[in-house]
Amino acid sequence: LIVSPNNDLYSFGFFGTCSEKSIVKNLIIKDSYFSANDDIGAICGRNHGTIENCESYNSIVDGLNNSYSSPYRGGISGANFNKIRHCYSTATIKSPEDGIGGIAGYNSGTIAECGFSGVLVAKTAKTSAGGISFSNTGVIENCYSAGSFEGDFKDVCGITTVSFVKNCYYDSTKCHQTQKFSVPQPYNTKDFTSGKICFLLNSNSTDGPIVWHQDLSKDTLPMFVGKEVYQSSPCVGFYYNEKDSLEHNHEMENNVCVHCDYHVHKYQNLTCEICGKDQRLDEDGTFLIYTADDLYDFANQINEWQNLTLNAKLMNDIVVNDVDLSNTDSIADTLRMWIPIGAESLGVYNACFDGNGYSISGIFCKSSDYYYLGLFAENGPYSTIKNLKIVNSHFENEDVYGNAGSITANNNGVVINCENYATVKGKKNVGGICGENRLATIYVCVNHGVIMTMTARGEAGGITAHNYQGLIERCGNDGPVTGSVAGGITGTSGKDKGDGPVSYPQINYCYNVGEITGKTYAGGLAGDDFYKISHCFNAGKVSGEKYYGSISGGKFESYLPDPDSVEVTKCFVLVGCDSVLNGVEETSIPESYDITVVDSATFASGAVAFLLNEGTTDGTQPFYQTIEERKHVLRAMVLPTDNLDRFPVLDSLHGTVYYNEEISVYYNYEMEPTGFQIVDSNNSNAVYVFGNRVVVPEIKDKLMVYSIDGKIVRLMPVKTNVQNTEFVLNKGIYMIVVDGKTFKVNIAK
Repeated sequence: LIVSPNNDLYSFGFFGTCSEKSIVKNLIIKDSYFSANDDIGAICGRNHGTIENCESYNSIVDGLNNSYSSPYRGGISGANFNKIRHCYSTATIKSPEDGIGGIAGYNSGTIAECGFSGVLVAKTAKTSAGGISFSNTGVIENCYSAGSFEGDFKDVCGITTVSFVKNCYYDSTKCHQTQKFSVPQPYNTKDFTSGKICFLLNSNSTDGPIVWHQDLSKDTLPMFVGKEVYQSSPCVGFYYNEKDSLEHNHEMENNVCVHCDYHVHKYQNLTCEICGKDQRLDEDGTFLIYTADDLYDFANQINEWQNLTLNAKLMNDIVVNDVDLSNTDSIADTLRMWIPIGAESLGVYNACFDGNGYSISGIFCKSSDYYYLGLFAENGPYSTIKNLKIVNSHFENEDVYGNAGSITANNNGVVINCENYATVKGKKNVGGICGENRLATIYVCVNHGVIMTMTARGEAGGITAHNYQGLIERCGNDGPVTGSVAGGITGTSGKDKGDGPVSYPQINYCYNVGEITGKTYAGGLAGDDFYKISHCFNAGKVSGEKYYGSISGGKFESYLPDPDSVEVTKCFVLVGCDSVLNGVEETSIPESYDITVVDSATFASGAVAFLLNEGTTDGTQPFYQTIEERKHVLRAMVLPTDNLDRFPVLDSLHGTVYYNEEISVYYNYEMEPTGFQIVDSNNSNAVYVFGNRVVVPEIKDKLMVYSIDGKIVRLMPVKTNVQNTEFVLNKGIYMIVVDGKTFKVNIAK
């Protein structure tokens, strides 16, 4: 195929644009020429669908000058918005503008199991190139580039510039990077010809069967067909196509193996003198954080060195500023300032940060320099932040359009099992855990801190200010939330374009007991509009100048794109609000919404917890609650606190709530459903029976147990008060005397 240069052609290739539902597969383009002034690729100009098992051999993709935009050119597709998999290119890609790549010039989707060994050519000094894709906001994994770069480039990277890169390799002898990009360490031509790269591509991939092959007798690069490659052992410096004779011992010179660089690390000032390895990296490459300096060094790895896939784990409670940060006005200039992780990086963090059950204290971050402000500025779709507590800290974003959150300002991944006790302020979007939750998940997180916006148009939520097609589950708020739009869980919710964890934004198994104040909209769970709320409760005070309600500040089905998607299922609110939806326009509960208004005694009884859990008591239930009976009957049991819970909580250290239907009583003690008795209604002096077990909550002087024929079964004189005496009786009728008061007990079995 030969297409003469034409300035009128846009999005050009064998196909111009591939739609979202399209599939192009098993296509080979050879010895062809494509030229246009917009997005160009040998297969297509722009891909919104799926391209797989396609190849571009010895073709030329020649981009013309475009004075109105910066188009993308690639060996397979100019721009990729969906999936390119199992494709190969030896094309020559030319462009006078920014953004060319061996597979795609731009990628916001997924490029996987692809290889490039062609040529990237800069027509002018404005051209930037990447071995797989130059501009990347998506995923590139299990790929390699052995392509050459010709011309005077503006920027060059071996694989890509930013975002998520996994198990990818490039030939550094053909590519001299001009910037620090999110790629693995460079390899050389010998690593490719020896079979090392082929072995690494397969051994570090977790997706299915072997993809890459290489006949070491003739192939200089990994291919899709050929022979499998094996590695020697214990020295890993040799590669073979046969499994025979894989054993090789190390050959040491100056304490280093000459074939595989094996050595015993010799550390000086946290760095190995032989290989430069950081002593704080464990065997899996996770950065271990023991001190505040370690935390700052980890942040520098992301912000300065663009190591966006570096896992980290806290090994201690970390204290950054050892002062009270509840009021920072007079001490701000003396504090160690925090720069959000990822605030100065070219891409987003896409790895795992494990708090390991520890806390970070004393973070002070107040600035107008960062659009995203928090411990993390932003985390990507392949990231997890977990098991972390933020205490005695202060986050304040002074950017008029910026986001602020204690854990992350913009969550695109997963945040799980995190707590916030910090103050979080901002002028636009402020959340206790995340500023925004976009196509992402927040799970088992609680906010205790003060959350507030500082402008008349700011939006605030105890968990997040915005929930864009995200899932918020098993989360709670007990801190005060203030904003123009304010919600105990989220300020607002909305649909988004893209694949998220749910089809509609959802709030499941969540609660609010904090005070919510909104200038325009205020809601106990959602400040503004919402889609799906299930198994939640609000017991916090909600107030506002315009629209407010115990569940949401408004009922907006009338203008949502798909009003039939709005659902409220099995929710409870504490009596006291004027309405459960909109304090002005709606003063009664719509019949389609499953919302029950209950009083404080019903909450304290454990009834709401049991109903929200749908009767589940096996430890997988979301809600727990220490109620009165557990305190009186089982004080000797290990409890997190002696205080009773007025409302359900998410902490499994609190009591599991059981229900005995026969006597309509909720308890914290697992009992046989038909074998429970409360002997005497005066709980200050009673006997409790669980099957054949008897519990006497309090003995001041003496306990005596008689059988029905008058024989003494048990005698217990005491000198001081004794609580929770427990014993077992056989089947029969007994008289139990506690401090002179007699109780008749019937043991049924």
